[in-house]
Amino acid sequence: MKFDFEYWSSLDSRYIILTIEAGSKADAVKEFKNMHPHKKHRLLDPLDD
Repeated sequence: MKFDFEYWSSLDSRYIILTIEAGSKADAVKEFKNMHPHKKHRLLDPLDD
């Protein structure tokens, strides 16, 4: 499944949407936190393939 995360980029001064493909919501959140450990995020509705 694909999961979309929205987070604020202070460098770009805008919201960024990042799509992560993972087997579960927990795996997607874990991957996002590994990539951006200090970013607050919002998980958008999941997309099915």
